[in-house]
Amino acid sequence: MFRLKEGVRPEDLGFRRKDIDYVITGEIDGMIKTLFKIYRGSGYIRSSRTSYVSDEQLKLIHEWTKQDYIEWE
Repeated sequence: MFRLKEGVRPEDLGFRRKDIDYVITGEIDGMIKTLFKIYRGSGYIRSSRTSYVSDEQLKLIHEWTKQDYIEWE
């Protein structure tokens, strides 16, 4: 699991607000799908529930780690 570091906002990572939660979407197999979600009041980043991890998800996690936006548990 991973979560936002203290002082980092979801917008800093590219999340956008959807209702009361934050999401990141991407195109997978020609369809727009939710890649990650942060529920209201939580700092934990949840992955989409697919049977695989997309290259797009791995790229985002790599960038967030390099920029020191997230911490691993």
